[in-house]
Amino acid sequence: MNGFARAKAEGDLPETAKADALVVMALTHGVAVQAKAGFSCEMLEAVAEQALSTWPTGRSALSETSS
Repeated sequence: MNGFARAKAEGDLPETAKADALVVMALTHGVAVQAKAGFSCEMLEAVAEQALSTWPTGRSALSETSS
């Protein structure tokens, strides 16, 4: 569970908040700020790769063992 989903579950964000969308917005805004600050393409790609590596795939261990 990401921090936005936790905040929603704890009532710190409204029920209508879309936690996944907030994560994507935070990531893209952060990368934009880093790019404007002069971070290298390699560093920006590393940030994107790290974010993608932690993104849920929608597959659970249960569904992998049942196929």
